[in-house]
Formats: sequence, C-alpha cells, structure tokens
Amino acid sequence: MANGNPRESERQGSRFLILRTFSTVKPRKMATFMNATTWQAAWLRHHFHWDRVVVGYALTDIPERVLEIYGIPTNDLESARGILEELHAQDVYQELKECCEGSREQDEVLLPAMQYKTFLRDFMEERMDQFSLAALQREIQGRREENRTLLREVDELQAELAGLQARRSGLQGGLAGNQGGSAGRQGTPDALVERERGAESQAVMALERQIGDFQSRIARLPPGSTLLARDADFEAQLSRVEEDLRAAQANHKRRFEGLRIPNYFLNVAIKLKRDALNAYIDGMTKLLEDFAWDFIAAGEHPPRPAGEPEHEIMHLWRFGDANDLYRQMVELRESKRYSDLTEFFTEQRHMLMCDWEALSRTKRAPPFPERNKEE
Repeated sequence: MANGNPRESERQGSRFLILRTFSTVKPRKMATFMNATTWQAAWLRHHFHWDRVVVGYALTDIPERVLEIYGIPTNDLESARGILEELHAQDVYQELKECCEGSREQDEVLLPAMQYKTFLRDFMEERMDQFSLAALQREIQGRREENRTLLREVDELQAELAGLQARRSGLQGGLAGNQGGSAGRQGTPDALVERERGAESQAVMALERQIGDFQSRIARLPPGSTLLARDADFEAQLSRVEEDLRAAQANHKRRFEGLRIPNYFLNVAIKLKRDALNAYIDGMTKLLEDFAWDFIAAGEHPPRPAGEPEHEIMHLWRFGDANDLYRQMVELRESKRYSDLTEFFTEQRHMLMCDWEALSRTKRAPPFPERNKEE
C-alpha cells in the first residue's frame, strides 16, 4: 500500500457494501419474523438488486437471535441509507419490527466491504460485472435506436425528395410541350396560355425551393451507407455483449448457489486498538495463507465519531462440523501469526451460528414484492 493511507485505499477499493442485521426475536414470533424477512429479501432484490446471502441462527442465545448478511452492489453509503429509509416505510416492515426486541432499525448496520478474498467479494464482483454488462447492453441498444431513427429520417426525406423531383419533371415536361404557344392549343387565347405557363413556371420554382430544402436537410445527416454500416457495427457489439451477459448470468447463478451456507459458521466481531487497522490488515492477510476455513465476508464499520477511536471489524467464517471447529481453534492457538494479531485487539466476540434453512429444513419461495407507493 504505497499510495497514500492504507486505510483510505482499503475503503476506496471497496466496490460494494454489506448490510448486516442482527435481531433478537420475541418469544413465539419466529415464524412471523422469518416470513417478514423473506419478504424483505425479495423486495430488496427485486427493486435494488441487494442479495441476501446468509440467514444465520444463533445456536446458544435465548431469546433467539438471527443474523442476516446482504451484498449491496454500490459503495455509496448515502444511497444505501436512502434505500433503507424506503424499506422502513413499507407495511410488512412494520410487522417485522413488531417481532423484534428493541429497534430493528438499530440492528441494521452498513459496512464497507474489506478487500480480502471472500466468497461474498467474488459473488458481488460477478454480480456487479453482470450489471455493468446489462448497462452496456442498454447503452448500445439506445445508440442503435438513435442510429435507426436517423436512418428512417434519411429514407423518408429521400422518398419525399424523389416525389418532389418527379412532380418537377412532370411540370417541366408540360412546360416544354407548351413552348409552341397557342399553336398547340387551337381556340385558346394566347393570354390564357401565357397565364397557365406562368403558373406552371411558378409551381416549378416552388418545387425547386422545396427540393433544395430537402437536399440541405439530407446533406446535414450522415449518408445512408454510413448509417447502415453503423447499424451493422451496433448489431455486432450487441451480439458480443449479450453473449458475455449470458455467460456472466450463468456464472452468477453458480456462484449464488455456491454461497448457500451448508451448516455452521462463526460470526466474529473484533475491536482494534487506535491506529492499529493498517497493521491488522497486513497481519490478517498473512494469516489467511494458513487459515483452513472458508472466508464468507469481511466488513469494517464506517468511521466512528470523535472520541470513539476504535475500529470495529466483522468477519464471517464457514466450517464443516464440530471436529473442524476444534481443529482450527487448536491450530489458531498454536499459530504465531494469530498470536501477533491478537496484540491489536481490545475486544473479540465469537458467536456460533447455524444456517436457518439447514436448521428449519424449509426453503420458502419469496413472494413477488410490491412497494407501497407508485414506482
């Protein structure tokens, strides 16, 4: 991290945010709570592309506590807070609040993602690449439509120009046929013939002006051949982007299925000494070389107000079973790198959790989400 402050580089490098909710559920409210959170997940995904990737149940807590982790495809905290405010105005959210001890809103924490290699980071980067391709697809489609609009305009102007030129040719032919004066118009006074010829001449002049106007308008537009070549180029670009998008969507689907937590994971909250973040990041990066578990997600609390110098870190780890947990804890206890890392801690809390779907053996299909207000 040679360029600038490592902490700032870490934040600026984060392409996405994490929403972590950790709610205490009132007795006999778990079923209603889970239904409401399922609706919330569907609503956030449908309207804003927020993906809920973890629903965890604290195995040792009474009253019951539930952890949710969302990946948010932006690093704009203000934008994310605005979406949460809109969520809070929904009717079903009020039902969700009634199921929770304390304030559900205060249980919601937005965390800039740390740039360790985690499953959530890989997942969100693929998701955001998919959004970028979809945006590029829309951009190319828009440019192609603008080009086709110009092409239609050129075709229409040229068709009208051809019609005017044909009318002019007809009038000019009539004038040429009348050049003999009244000789070809027996019984017609010469004065009347002259007036008719004058009217036809004026009509030809008017057509000349219209033809000149159409020719000027056509000249200001790209040639039809150029527009046709552009259309073919847009088609080729669109074909490539759509192929990439289909591949990205298939890859995203595989990644999303891979992120489903099979059984157990460990939620770790760490508070660091003042100014220890940079050294912690360096030490943690080295420790990850030895760590045997799957790293699901990592986030750092936004900067604290003055007077609260501690940094707070959230880690989420996935492991297989109790034996796996025991082996890793023994290895950590004997690890010099881990021992060095703990020197930066002021507090460390661990919570053993189980994936909700694995615990409940239920997989509810999300309802189609609707907003209270008009879109």
